[in-house]
Amino acid sequence: MFPPADWLAQAYAGNTWLIGRLVDGLTSADSLAQPPFVGNCLNWVLGHILSRRQTALALLGQDGFWGEAEMEKYRTGSAAITDSVAALPWERLLADLAQSEALLQQALAAATPEALAQVGVTDRGQKPVAEHLDGLVWHETYHIGQLEVLRAMALWRRAEING
Repeated sequence: MFPPADWLAQAYAGNTWLIGRLVDGLTSADSLAQPPFVGNCLNWVLGHILSRRQTALALLGQDGFWGEAEMEKYRTGSAAITDSVAALPWERLLADLAQSEALLQQALAAATPEALAQVGVTDRGQKPVAEHLDGLVWHETYHIGQLEVLRAMALWRRAEING
């Protein structure tokens, strides 16, 4: 049994809401704060979530909002984002989050059970579109947990810098 389109739409909406809460009030400098352990900054993690939303849109037969240059920055295994030169602007990532949500909601509202049952191909293999989407939603929740830790770290650093 695959998740229906309305469940997927609710899951994406909930994730978008939570991401919005976690990034609220953060600055571009906050988003680039590097963790003191091996890992990526908030900018990379949010960009990575958005890159996987591109995959979801492609599975649903929709055009995405990024080109190859943007995707390359945030793919699994890409170089860490360590400065504003390598990063997409924070304000753009926030706008792209809102755009990705609108596009996903529109695509899922139009998705039929037959379309969700069709086999889709991604870097994660061949399986029904709904199964891919279910995995992508789970993937987002994993990275949302990272956003919470990175937010706390960025706010702690900001307080340290500002005294």
